[in-house]
Amino acid sequence: MIGAVLAIFLGFDSFSGEREGGTLHVIFTRPISRFEFIAGKLIGAGFMIGALLLAAFIFNLLLFAVCTGLFPNANEILRLVLFMITAFLYMIGFYMFSFLASINSRSRTFSFLVMMVAWICISFVIPQLAETQRNYEFAVNNIAGTIKQIPSDTAISKLIDWFSPAVEFKYIGDDLLQVHSESALMSAGTAFAKQIGRFLYILNMGVIPFCLSALTVKKEGVL
Repeated sequence: MIGAVLAIFLGFDSFSGEREGGTLHVIFTRPISRFEFIAGKLIGAGFMIGALLLAAFIFNLLLFAVCTGLFPNANEILRLVLFMITAFLYMIGFYMFSFLASINSRSRTFSFLVMMVAWICISFVIPQLAETQRNYEFAVNNIAGTIKQIPSDTAISKLIDWFSPAVEFKYIGDDLLQVHSESALMSAGTAFAKQIGRFLYILNMGVIPFCLSALTVKKEGVL
């Protein structure tokens, strides 16, 4: 959740801020295409997000080794690396959606508010709707005499979950970080392959708004 908010902070005024400051006209008088401008913004944000994740990865790895006297084996390190790559793409997705909101907004404040509302819906509202559906199914089954120990997923709750990248990211993390006993017995490759559909979902979080940004910024009115 913190990473998503950080990505929003990086992107919410990336375009509208320069528009308000009048620097866009100066930039585009140079021999630079608008695609190169967007790609440059993405690369810059990518380096910053990547540096933060790398620092967090190294710090936590060393902290774990110092506190426990143990060091993860190759399979466990691979799990962590795959998780960090997924986290990177997840944060880039929020950055690109924030950048897209910045392009389509004349006000930095408005684009920030739009993205914070979207973040709240993705991180809290949609997961709660899915959880409510699971609890409802659990209650109905208990009334009907079909006793279950815990609420389980339903077709509707799974469908609702697909509208939240935060939930899909959590499912990937659960398997890669061995949250459940069954995932602890898998190799890193098997755990990743199991979640490849969700990984592609997270990847498209960045690809789709990037393409939309490239198309939108070509419009003369955006400047």
